[in-house]
Amino acid sequence: MSNPEIKQKILKVLQEHYPKDFSIQEVADETGFHRNTISTYLKVLEAEHKVVITRTIKRVNLYSFLKQEE
Repeated sequence: MSNPEIKQKILKVLQEHYPKDFSIQEVADETGFHRNTISTYLKVLEAEHKVVITRTIKRVNLYSFLKQEE
């Protein structure tokens, strides 16, 4: 049950602030969606090679937009 609008909002936030990385909660705050929803969609976007986990601090993954090489 994938909603392209949610994916687009997440990507837009990450693209606008690239190269800054965000926690799941920060993305949730920026988009207005629940953090559980964001967590699910970030996993999907990571599998699609559109976002990347840039670093992990304790148990928190930080995500950033994955720039495509041209």
